[in-house]
Amino acid sequence: MELFKILTIVFFLGIIFGSIPLWIWFIQKRENTNRIKKVNIKTGLIIYYVMMSVSVVGFGVFLFLDNKYDIIKSKPKIYEIPSTKIETQEEWFQTKSGAKYTYNENNLQKNNNKSWLLTDIAQEGVPMIKKTYTFYGLNGLGRGHHREHEPADLALFVKNPFDKWYDEGMRVDEFDGFHTKYKDKNSQFDGGNGVSINPLNHTIYINYKGPKHLLEEDKDFFMDEVNCTSNERSPEGVLKSKTYYLHFNPKQAYITLYTQKHNIK
Repeated sequence: MELFKILTIVFFLGIIFGSIPLWIWFIQKRENTNRIKKVNIKTGLIIYYVMMSVSVVGFGVFLFLDNKYDIIKSKPKIYEIPSTKIETQEEWFQTKSGAKYTYNENNLQKNNNKSWLLTDIAQEGVPMIKKTYTFYGLNGLGRGHHREHEPADLALFVKNPFDKWYDEGMRVDEFDGFHTKYKDKNSQFDGGNGVSINPLNHTIYINYKGPKHLLEEDKDFFMDEVNCTSNERSPEGVLKSKTYYLHFNPKQAYITLYTQKHNIK
């Protein structure tokens, strides 16, 4: 495809700067034989080349700027997704017997394969945390660990913040159709740590309560199956929804969609 574009451009430039000037030269040379006042063909061709060069360069600059900034508004606008809001409500040290102690990183004595000892507590346990992540868009699209499994058929506006999920020329809030299917049994974040979608304020929440070490892993964890708008349309022109797999990376604080599940139980 790229070679075809290059050959097409070369073809048209050849016509503009080669065939047309040659045709002009032959026509004017023939006409000059019958003219009393001869036309300066050389001067005419110089003027032609200057005008065509300015036109071609100007058109090329316009195409470059339109491709980068969408001057003629021919493409859906892509908005920047706000940063993820992260709130830590509580941290504590929980022993194997279930006892709960205020957790302080300064009083940790050692880490033994995610089983910890607290200096003043003669029991092994695990640092625990209660944390909330608020997402304003699928900020992991294009930056996840498994980009080869990213959907290729998502609607373009899915790259925008959730409050900008509108089909071109329509004012239907497509985020209303984004919902989980409660199929998270094989997610490492099940058991009350699932995904919460708020269509009113266009946000997705992940409320986590559990071992702290899980949030420190730089992995894309499967969370749930979700219904999301694709770029396919029905015969009536309405965008269709499909099932994708929502993933969460706690270390980098992003969520994304894949066509396969990763890092399940």
